[in-house]
Amino acid sequence: MMNTPRHPPPQKVQLLLPLVNELCELDCVRDPGQRVMFGQSVGEYLGRVLDLPGRDARSDAVVLVHAVLRQPQDVESGVEALLYAVGLHEGSDVAGGLRERLPSFRTPGPSAVVPLFETFEDKDVNAARALLAGPIGVDRNRLLDRLAHELRLDLPSRLTPVQLFDHLLDVNAQADGLPAAVVMMEFTAVLTPRESDRRRLHDWCDNWSTSAGSRDILMRRRERIETSGPPDRDIPRCLIIMVDPAEDGSPDIYVRHWVNRTAGFWSPSSEGTERTTLGTLGAAVERAIRRGEESWADADSAGEDSSPIHVEFVLPYTMLNHDVAGLGGAADTDDTVPIGLRYYVHLRSLERMRTRDPAQLRRWRLRWQTLRAATAARPHGWTSEDRMTGLPIWRNKLATNAQLTAVTLGSPALEGQALEPLKAAIAEGVGVALWDRRDPSQQSFVAPLDMLVGYPRDQLPETIHRLRMKAETDLNGFQLPGRHVAFFYDDPFRLIDCEEVPA
Repeated sequence: MMNTPRHPPPQKVQLLLPLVNELCELDCVRDPGQRVMFGQSVGEYLGRVLDLPGRDARSDAVVLVHAVLRQPQDVESGVEALLYAVGLHEGSDVAGGLRERLPSFRTPGPSAVVPLFETFEDKDVNAARALLAGPIGVDRNRLLDRLAHELRLDLPSRLTPVQLFDHLLDVNAQADGLPAAVVMMEFTAVLTPRESDRRRLHDWCDNWSTSAGSRDILMRRRERIETSGPPDRDIPRCLIIMVDPAEDGSPDIYVRHWVNRTAGFWSPSSEGTERTTLGTLGAAVERAIRRGEESWADADSAGEDSSPIHVEFVLPYTMLNHDVAGLGGAADTDDTVPIGLRYYVHLRSLERMRTRDPAQLRRWRLRWQTLRAATAARPHGWTSEDRMTGLPIWRNKLATNAQLTAVTLGSPALEGQALEPLKAAIAEGVGVALWDRRDPSQQSFVAPLDMLVGYPRDQLPETIHRLRMKAETDLNGFQLPGRHVAFFYDDPFRLIDCEEVPA
């Protein structure tokens, strides 16, 4: 009886079990809340939404690995997406160890090369340092953000170009075989304003690639870098501040913040956590703003980026009615200007950003995409009449009409008033909401909320900012809507890793 020759299983089968086993050992996959964020990070790398069923760690890991390795041509990008997410959530050391333990997953081709060029000759390193040390005029923050996005790495901030190059000499090569330091030189050339400097930087890369036998790979990467799409105009320079109650019986809160240094690219860097109280939140916010200003100062002085700066507060439901735009106005210093005058201030939902429900994330993204495509937001108002007919009817109208992309609330976002409809709107994917923070009995005017929200979506932050400036510079400002308006503006495509802070 003739034995049938056994062929090796396809790459997907070879990788499925090792990947699932490895993922199930990670804290970010074992924890249900972090697991959803992990899946979102994988999806962001691949440019598509990945929904997890949310049953248990192993079931979700199997679904995730199947999703990213669905076709033979997807294997390399799928594994890289998983490794990127592991590095983001667990650190580059963990991701590097996982990469070493995996079976080979790259598909060889006629021009395949050994994908590691770990060393450079001294003459190449010295020549690169000399070029980067010169007055090439590159915006360091923009270079760092573009590299962090391209390399899928969390890079240290405040490095000079020479220091950044030295740091990247020790980083593994990319999937196509290019060393990270070479990729940096390519991006430096793209971002350098003078043609003569760009030519010298490109010449360095050309000379290196010729000696390394990787000229074709460099040319493909250069074309991709130079023809990549323009920066996303929806992404601002911003400071993201998360406020989280300690939940240990104390009145304390945790304040974490992230800084997105460059408009057009979403690469927020975590800048630390402190424990404080609601009464001293303003001082914690001022410290966070100072750290953010350190990142933005260079770009302003160089004239590279004069775009407005957003301050986004990621708050729990119980704090959404807090006057965060007015923080700083009562500070015990000479500078008593509310932060709402200097920055575009708005609110985001902590609970939704931590959600474990993939269906809610899908509703959120779809409704936001509808909002982006429309000429203006279409509001769904909560009025005294809706309080009489009941919340279920109001929510059902919202759930059955995907064209409703904002809500306006006739009372503050407090328990027993308008917090319940706001929670319902957030659950249905609404990303824009307006309300007056005061009790209706204390309101001496009726804010034209439907009119305020009727601007094009990308003009809403500026519109609310103008209202606040008018209220703070007018003798009768206390009567104006800008003094009391709460502005909820929550973009599902700009997420942060806001896991719970351990007590």
